[in-house]
Amino acid sequence: MLWLIRLLAGAALVLSIVLLIQSLRGSGLPGCGQASSCDQVLNSPWSTIVIVPGALMIPSALPAVALYALMVAASFAVKRRGAWLLLMTCGGIALAGGAWFTYLQIARIGQICNYCSSTHLCAAVASLLIWLHAPITRDPQPAAIRPRLAAIVAALAVAAVAALITIQTLQPAPSTRVRLLQDSVQLDPRRSPILGRPDAPVILVEIYDYTCPHCRLLYQFMHQARQRYGDQLAIIMLPTPLNSDCNRHVTKTKPEQKHACELAKLALAVWLADSDQFTAMHEWLFEHYEQMVFDSPFGSNVEAARSFAETLVSKDALERTLADPAVDAWISTNNDLYNALGGGQPKLLLHDLRIDGRPETAQELFDLLEKHTSLRPMR
Repeated sequence: MLWLIRLLAGAALVLSIVLLIQSLRGSGLPGCGQASSCDQVLNSPWSTIVIVPGALMIPSALPAVALYALMVAASFAVKRRGAWLLLMTCGGIALAGGAWFTYLQIARIGQICNYCSSTHLCAAVASLLIWLHAPITRDPQPAAIRPRLAAIVAALAVAAVAALITIQTLQPAPSTRVRLLQDSVQLDPRRSPILGRPDAPVILVEIYDYTCPHCRLLYQFMHQARQRYGDQLAIIMLPTPLNSDCNRHVTKTKPEQKHACELAKLALAVWLADSDQFTAMHEWLFEHYEQMVFDSPFGSNVEAARSFAETLVSKDALERTLADPAVDAWISTNNDLYNALGGGQPKLLLHDLRIDGRPETAQELFDLLEKHTSLRPMR
């Protein structure tokens, strides 16, 4: 039974470490790309605990790592009363805390993170086993714990979680996420490929493909829009390749889209390696659209794009980020959003506006944006 407790607490510990790393570096777990259920939970205000208002916040996964590490360590010293008291305290906190965070996912966030739920399940089962097999007795034993002391431990565990609930309720972490389509999609501009400043007053989301001719025309219009509105406007870019090799929602790949997957991955890899260079890579791919779509007798168009990427970031950094699972996770999530919105490219998304396809002229785009947002031309 002790080894089962260790196994479950160890699994919860490993999962918490993974979640802590993810919270520090952004989305990158399989199935946890931008706008996924996992991403919505892990980047919600509830995933952070405010220690000092306006000055210090910590990921919720950090105290979880400490909690489960204590459980594992204490399980190897169960001949001592103190170890059992520590196990029972940690188990009580894990049970109450797991119930709180499960409630948040269902009732407050409306999304379920499979990694979080797996962590809570492992911890809950381990905690129940601890309490069921704890030496709670009046008999004189070396590790015996009196029922009254056990009740005090349970009360302290509940009080600790109640304090956490109070902190998160009265002092919630600020949210920086952009809400789209009546809050059905939320994205964090600080952790997204973006053209412009992540704190811009108006942030759009664009779904596109580097090999899509309509996307190229929209790129030209949006380039003019960025010049027209300056720092008022930023655009979160969600490359969505129209190629069945990396997009399961595409049934047939057109010849001009045969390199779409590689180009999207290159752009995201540059962003992961150095976010400041994403704009240059994005613009280069669209400015060299003909070269990217049509084969050249002088060399591979993908190789040309990769060579340019290596002028923005080092070759080693590019190879490392191309192998990062975050790239595939991003593309997979973008693909699912593309499919949920009925397919078709390009798309522009705001909180209460969705533009399918490209406007006929740049002025038509400007009129739409100025009607539905606070954007106004710079003087």
